[in-house]
Amino acid sequence: MTEKIAAIVRFTFVPDAEERVAAVVERTLAITRTFAGCERIDILRSAERQDEWTLYEIWADADKEQAYRDFRASPEGADADLAALLAAPPTLERFTLRD
Repeated sequence: MTEKIAAIVRFTFVPDAEERVAAVVERTLAITRTFAGCERIDILRSAERQDEWTLYEIWADADKEQAYRDFRASPEGADADLAALLAAPPTLERFTLRD
């Protein structure tokens, strides 16, 4: 049985860049949502810290989720605009989904 993967990715962006961040994240997630195995992405914004965004992602399986991470780490998948807006490297936590 293949287990789905949930990933929580936390981003902290530079202050006072909210409009630029929103545009870059929207463009970046348009690509992510079409990636093979991506089933769902929700964007959560901190109520206390406007510069902190969290993505909640559901992937069909671990191989597809890892293929996406590998793509984003490659020159073809890297997003220089997103990287320029980060105040710190994003953090990633992975979970298996169980019924």
